Amino acid sequence: MPYQAQVYTRIQHIAFETPTFAVNNAGDASYKSKLSKVVPLPEPKDLSLDAQNRVLTVVNLIKTARDTLIKNGTDSSTCLKIFTVPEFYFRPPKAEAGCLDRSYSAKTKEAIVKNLTAKLANSDYKHWLFVLGSIIWTTKLEEIEGLHASKVSATDKGVRNTCLMMKGGDQDAPVQLFDKVHLSSINDIREAAWAGKHFNPVLQRPKVSALFESLSSRQKCVFKVDNISICAEICLDHHQQLMVGKKTLYDLNKKKGFLEPREKVGLQFVIACGMPIQPKSIATEANGYVIRNDGHGGSKPFSQCVLVDYTVKDNQSFKNKDGKSLKRDDMLNVTYEDSQNTLNNQAVRNNIKEALTYFTPQPIYA
Repeated sequence: MPYQAQVYTRIQHIAFETPTFAVNNAGDASYKSKLSKVVPLPEPKDLSLDAQNRVLTVVNLIKTARDTLIKNGTDSSTCLKIFTVPEFYFRPPKAEAGCLDRSYSAKTKEAIVKNLTAKLANSDYKHWLFVLGSIIWTTKLEEIEGLHASKVSATDKGVRNTCLMMKGGDQDAPVQLFDKVHLSSINDIREAAWAGKHFNPVLQRPKVSALFESLSSRQKCVFKVDNISICAEICLDHHQQLMVGKKTLYDLNKKKGFLEPREKVGLQFVIACGMPIQPKSIATEANGYVIRNDGHGGSKPFSQCVLVDYTVKDNQSFKNKDGKSLKRDDMLNVTYEDSQNTLNNQAVRNNIKEALTYFTPQPIYA
């Protein structure tokens, strides 16, 4: 049956909180064996042990979250469940063969996307939206649409930071991949690896920057899920001097010839590793929500869901219109059952205990 859009009256943010700033081990073969019995991968052959364990962990946690909501009697079909993962989660401890700066190959990246979409197309997740962190991978620059004319070297490569956002429940449900526009100094990605291994900084960097800053590239961060419009940013792109989401919405309006902003969103995502919500970068309509998941131990709180209120300081309200708290500290924080896998052993350095944080369902006001 073709995908059928739904109408939602509430949202619920469920955050997988995990440290991603430093190198993290995703677990060993015994950990994979344990999770594979619960959520076997459809096509594991193109995935390293590291990549398999990351996919298995995320899918297992999504299953855990769904089972928890069902058990609690809160799995309503009119509430869109939103599962988020921080930036850099899909990143290997060291570069795969032929790749740059701790990144996966293009083949691995495609296999990660293929396995995640296959598992989450399950009808169990018909009322779920997934914003699955970012995948760090190496691509040939000549294969990037828009760079052909720039005469890049046939052997030149660049590292990409790509977020996967998708609706669950159907094979033809909406899926969106979009790239981080700006290179951050804390990415642990060298300038030469981002703009090209053998790039000329005078000639090549402007071409790569122009490609990713173009509206045709940026507009992929704007997404429609049923009755909810969305924009999403990866870390530095949310900075108040860059405002990629806000700028993209403005440019889309301008392209359509609107004299005033008509392209608005109800949800804005900040998928990050060291980027607090920037009030000037908030791009939702009034009474929309900004949802953030951050893997940097120094950027507490690690996950948020705040109501946008342009009449208050910083445009952020930590109470909904019914006066109920939206602060993360007031939410139910549940560490998932297998909290002792090797990935968790790295969590202490960033002062994060890996956990699923369940925010209480919130009404959609718009």
